[in-house]
Amino acid sequence: MLDIACGYTPRSLFCYNAGIDYVGVDVPVVAEKLSILDEKLYAGKNHPSYIGGDATNAASLMAAADLMEGELFISSEGLTQYFSRDEMMQFTSAIREVLKKHGGGWYSTDFGVEYELFGTCLLDREDAREGFIESRKQSMKASDVYNTGVTSDKMKEFLETRGFKLERIPIFTPGVDKLNMLYAVPEGKRDRILKLLDESSIYKITPDPDYKEEDIIKGASKVDNLEIDYLLDRDRMNCIVSGRIDTISAPALLEVFDKNFDAVKSIVVDAANLEYISSAGLRVLLMAVKKLGQGNVKVINASDVVKEIFETTGFDQMIDVE
Repeated sequence: MLDIACGYTPRSLFCYNAGIDYVGVDVPVVAEKLSILDEKLYAGKNHPSYIGGDATNAASLMAAADLMEGELFISSEGLTQYFSRDEMMQFTSAIREVLKKHGGGWYSTDFGVEYELFGTCLLDREDAREGFIESRKQSMKASDVYNTGVTSDKMKEFLETRGFKLERIPIFTPGVDKLNMLYAVPEGKRDRILKLLDESSIYKITPDPDYKEEDIIKGASKVDNLEIDYLLDRDRMNCIVSGRIDTISAPALLEVFDKNFDAVKSIVVDAANLEYISSAGLRVLLMAVKKLGQGNVKVINASDVVKEIFETTGFDQMIDVE
C-alpha cells in the first residue's frame, strides 16, 4: 500500500500484521516522527516505511512508490477535498505517472460517501441536523483557504477528463456483510445507516491508456529543485527563486525570510524561473505579507501559469504579481 497523506493512521499496523508492504507519505516532519516511532515498535524487524513528500510533487511520490515491488494499492483518504484545482492537476498527473510505471490502482471514498448524511442519520431533530451540516461546511471553508478545489460531485467528471477510468466498488453488501456495532441502534435508525452504506462506494481509479493530452503545468522532475538567491538592498530584499515551491521546498524560503524580516521592510520575489507554487508556497508569501504589511511583498516576472495560480486562489488580491 502506498498511503499518501497518511498521517497518524492505524492502516500501517493493519498492513504490518497482515504482511502487506506499506509506505506512508506525508509532510517531512510527520514522516520523520512516524519513522522514529516505528523503529522503536519494530526494532530489528521489517516495519512500515515513511517518506517525507508532497502529494503535488510527482518526483516525491515516485520515490515512495519505487520503494515497493509489484502493483500498487494507492490510498489518499480525505486528501482531495483540500486541494485547489491547480494542485489537483499536479496530484492527478503524479498519480498517473506512478500507476503507469508500477501498475495497480488508486482507491478513494472521497467522492463515494455522503459524509454529511452519515453524520446526521442518528439525529432526530431537524435543527440538530441543520446545525451539524452548517458547522461542517464552515469547518471545510476554513480549511480550504482558496475555495477553488474540485467539489466531490464534480470529481468523477474531472478525473475522466484528466485521463482516468473509474470503477465503482460497493463498500457494503446487504445480507452478506454484518455490522455487529449496530446491534444497539434502534431499528429505524439502523435502517437509515444500512441504506447509506448500501449507497456508498469506493472508487478504483486507473489511467486511461488512450489519454494523450499534455499537462499545462509540468510535474516535478526531482524531489527538491528549488534554488533561492537573494540580495539585501538597504531595507529591501530582492529574492530570485527557480524551480518549484511546494511542501518540501517551502520551508527553505520561509527560513530565508525569517532570517531577514528584522532587516527589511519589503520583499521583491523574481519568479522568472519559477515553474510552480503550491499552497505551501503561497502560505509562506502570505506570512511575509502579514509580517511586512500589504503592498510590501511583490512577485515580478511571473509566467502565465504562475500568475493563474495566484489569480485562481485569490492571492493576487493580497500580493502584487507582475
